[in-house]
Amino acid sequence: MPSVAATELIGCVYRVNTSDSGEEPTAQCLLLSQMLGLASEQCPVTRSMCQACVQQTRQRIFSDHPIFPSLVYHLASEQLSLATEPGEQARWEKWIERAEEAFLKETQPPPPTVSGYQSCDVLLLAEGDMSSVGEAVATLLDQTEAVPILHLIESENDPHDWGDLATRWNVQIHRFAGPLNFVAIARRIQSSLRTPHLAIQSPRSTNAPLRLAASLGAIRDCGAELFVSAVPDLEAETEEAAVVLETQRPPLVPWSLVVRRATFVDIVEAPSGALLETEADFIEAAMRQGRPVAISADPLVMIPGPDRLPPEGIITGLPRTMAPPPERVHPIRPAPTKRPYVCDVVLPFRGQLDYVREALDSLLQQAWATPIIHLVDDATPFDISDFLNEWVTHPQLRIYRNRENVGQFQSFNNTAAYWETDLVAVQDADDISLPHRLYSAARLLDLTGADYFGGAVELFGDEDLIRPVMAETTTLERIPRAEYRRSFYPEWAKSDYFLENPTAVFRVAMFRELGGYADFGTRLMNRTSLDTEFQLRCLYHGVRFAITRDIVTRYRVHPESATQDRQTGWGTSPRALSIRQVEERCRVFRNGGFDPRTFGAIGRYAHLTERWPGPS
Repeated sequence: MPSVAATELIGCVYRVNTSDSGEEPTAQCLLLSQMLGLASEQCPVTRSMCQACVQQTRQRIFSDHPIFPSLVYHLASEQLSLATEPGEQARWEKWIERAEEAFLKETQPPPPTVSGYQSCDVLLLAEGDMSSVGEAVATLLDQTEAVPILHLIESENDPHDWGDLATRWNVQIHRFAGPLNFVAIARRIQSSLRTPHLAIQSPRSTNAPLRLAASLGAIRDCGAELFVSAVPDLEAETEEAAVVLETQRPPLVPWSLVVRRATFVDIVEAPSGALLETEADFIEAAMRQGRPVAISADPLVMIPGPDRLPPEGIITGLPRTMAPPPERVHPIRPAPTKRPYVCDVVLPFRGQLDYVREALDSLLQQAWATPIIHLVDDATPFDISDFLNEWVTHPQLRIYRNRENVGQFQSFNNTAAYWETDLVAVQDADDISLPHRLYSAARLLDLTGADYFGGAVELFGDEDLIRPVMAETTTLERIPRAEYRRSFYPEWAKSDYFLENPTAVFRVAMFRELGGYADFGTRLMNRTSLDTEFQLRCLYHGVRFAITRDIVTRYRVHPESATQDRQTGWGTSPRALSIRQVEERCRVFRNGGFDPRTFGAIGRYAHLTERWPGPS
């Protein structure tokens, strides 16, 4: 499509047979003609209609388009009144129904952005022709519906006088010696980054006004980890742009890259990350790993002149790759250079002492991380005094007992007043933390400024499990368990569980600010879906997530787990009720502007948890 600046000329190949007679110039629309199967003379349009269409078609599909639904509704209604064959009548009725659905969607409030506005760190290596650099900077600072935090990178041997630009609040200037490349510089300025995303700006390219907003929106809507523009088809300028997860990758423009910061760190901090230098290297590595990539056919970044898309810079021949399984061997990466991280860990349990011992042992063997373990006996129905007394003097353990059985999530909430560090981790009593778990979580949160960590789990134990069902039922199917499950970034419009709770690590301040886990009202319901509700409450409130592909926890499959037993497992009434409650809350969350503490229950049952006094 032509740029916004060109719309005054109505540069649309579908606009034909223009006429200046009458109050407003008119034409015929070949696109409507093709859509509806009508002659072009049956599809008249005015100049103002075409102007609005040209400005919006680049990123709008039919249901979001400001012009097509009303035109289609009008034309289809006319044709329906003339149709005599049942097939023709049904065809036009479908078009009318589709247009009405679009009208209804238009009356609904748009989904809120994550934080009211979108922001993104942008890295620009200032080299080559400085007039081109100036153009690139100008188109970045003129972005619409997004705020760039621009990092200008220049060589110490060739400093530049940036004038007033250096005083802008959203511009930072960094000077480094030696050869510069994208990956090395992005790693060196990590502590200066401020947003959850990082974009790359070529010094030779300029940007469409909606480049960042469209890229960030695509990443959010698709649950993608990075965004890249495809090479536009110059022979089909009017083709409607659509952001899709491609099955076969088209040629890609590497300098259009926008990536989640946590994904960037997860890739470049891996042992193979040392080999990456350019944007193309990074994009190819992400695709080899099967990471979801949002791709748009829209030319959001442009290089002026006839060489606007130099072939040597384009990425081609990259088929879609299925994500390989995580590594089974988990070396700590890279070698730590600072003192070990410290982290609170909450371990609620009810009986199953053999499992608890394994969980405790895995925590006490953490490498380069020191856990402070809050061990909570959730009213075990038999005497475990000897077990509690065994641990009460351990310097890394704090022992509690609930006077009533409140479940793992309320037990977690009830220890919040006692946490001693800035981070707190979930530890289910039947799971095992791998030695690098807390270090990996703390490091990724540290490097990305995120608040909520998630990783992958390796499943062990029973060879099969109950297939998840969302409604109450007695018809249950058993399926082979998977070898592993990953956390992932969610699609914005969905309300599903997306982060493996047994791997979760939170910033304490965030958890308290959000109000902690919810209260669904009954003891059994409080064993179900509270982790899903908390994830979604965090998502729609704008909490920053950092997700790794590494396996950090071993997840035990057994009949007494909360998803498998016959009190709270899949198909039971408590779980079906809690799933409905999550869906209801999500409708509120998506409207934005909610107070997350209203939905949290931190402190509500605190009076039921007391410190274990030790042997008398």
